[in-house]
Amino acid sequence: MKPIRIYFEGDKGLRPGFRKFFGENQRLTLVSGGNRSETEKDFLLAEKSHPECWNLLLIDSDAPLIDEARHPQRYFMVQVMESWFLGDREALAKYFGREFSANALRGSPMTIESIPKADVLRDLDDATRKCPKQKYSDAKVVHGRELLGSIDRDKVRRASPECNRLFQALSL
Repeated sequence: MKPIRIYFEGDKGLRPGFRKFFGENQRLTLVSGGNRSETEKDFLLAEKSHPECWNLLLIDSDAPLIDEARHPQRYFMVQVMESWFLGDREALAKYFGREFSANALRGSPMTIESIPKADVLRDLDDATRKCPKQKYSDAKVVHGRELLGSIDRDKVRRASPECNRLFQALSL
């Protein structure tokens, strides 16, 4: 079986969280690309520099997905990585504690792909405004890493057909 390299959009500090989210798999290497354009560039270079691997791109869609965007090597954290957190609101409440305001989260946890990026980020800030761990945007990488490692990937897969498509492709 080929080694798998996932080039993800985001800070390298998110790598441990992604590792937990995807589970321990010796074939899987996670590569942070930083912003979207750098991640796409790294992915395209990997096609030449790592031809022995199955190279995948994992980026934010920043908008609702269209069927034309789907490709066997391109996957989206719809519409933004934080959308995945909304698929497991119990993990959010547990992580942020008593002061977490779940009522601030709009949209259904079962249809997270339809929640606009701006709403996801604003709602997370509103829900965490009074939390002792700081509101979400004040420590995005730390919160993101820890939440990626604690959310239930099966809940996220049920709430996001695109996440499920990725896991099916990876056979995880």
